[in-house]
Amino acid sequence: MSLFAEHEVVTRIATDAAGRFVSVFVGRRRVARLPVGRARALGIEAGVAWTPELAAGAALALESFDAKKKAVALLRVRSRSTAEIRRRLADAGFAAAAIDAAVMELTKDGVLNDAGLAESLAQAGADKGLSSRGVKAALKSRGLESPGDEPAGSELDRALTAARNRAARLPGSLDAAAQFRRLAAALGRLGYEEDVARHAAASVLGVKESLD
Repeated sequence: MSLFAEHEVVTRIATDAAGRFVSVFVGRRRVARLPVGRARALGIEAGVAWTPELAAGAALALESFDAKKKAVALLRVRSRSTAEIRRRLADAGFAAAAIDAAVMELTKDGVLNDAGLAESLAQAGADKGLSSRGVKAALKSRGLESPGDEPAGSELDRALTAARNRAARLPGSLDAAAQFRRLAAALGRLGYEEDVARHAAASVLGVKESLD
């Protein structure tokens, strides 16, 4: 026997004391609870037929509301990409449809903005001395595409700037060869190709690239 008889209709809508949620009743049985705005969007009111489709819509509305609330809490801690939010919501047990709905709302509201986040992170990476490759790798690890406009300056210019910043922190007790190796290795960890790293290290230290 179907749980949704043809004659079943919503008999009562009860709003909670805070005015945020409504409970939906069919006869004496509460069949759903969801946010007021989402109930209105679904057209839930006394007298409408309580169908399997409407029940599914109400369940999705509540779950997507909870997913959005969870996402907002995560975003208050730090900025996150859409991919990161999707992953965290999935780990929390939300259904794919609820995650899709929550992400769509957050993107529409401007709360999720992958393009803006990518641009900000790319500039921050460049400020820290990361190479173009290093910036792209850092963005990819967070599910982001590289912004169209990269920070100004050639790869070598950026490597030279990074080398100068790090050379100032090299121990004075190291000989020239050890300083060169350490500086070139540090630039390599920032994502610079070996030839660029060696050239920048040699230029800043005033030594030959073959010094190792």
